[in-house]
Amino acid sequence: EELEERVEGRLAAKAADDEERLSSVAKTVTKEKKAGLERMMAMERTVRDLLGKQEDGEEALVKLIQQGNEEFTELVARGRREQTEREGRLREQLQEALAKIRGYTRDMEEQLDRERLGLEEVVRMEIRSRMS
Repeated sequence: EELEERVEGRLAAKAADDEERLSSVAKTVTKEKKAGLERMMAMERTVRDLLGKQEDGEEALVKLIQQGNEEFTELVARGRREQTEREGRLREQLQEALAKIRGYTRDMEEQLDRERLGLEEVVRMEIRSRMS
């Protein structure tokens, strides 16, 4: 029972740690998205300046917007990939921890069964010796 409490405590600590990691990942992705938006806004200001100075401003605008959209799309895609990869690694770690716990539990049950069988044999021998 004490082992189970320790295991549960470790699992709870591990879950809290994993939750903190996921939160950190989400913050990182949000920062990257914000940086991408800021870049897009800066590009938009640049585009506006170019339109006032260039006759072919429309083409420049389209090109810069496409470039900004591509950068933003790549940032979002990269953030999603990284988050998915991190979540996958965390799932693997949790599964490994659970597998270890199951193994410890199985080993403990087997040990208890062996001890029980040994005690039963001692009781049988004691009964036989008293009956003789």
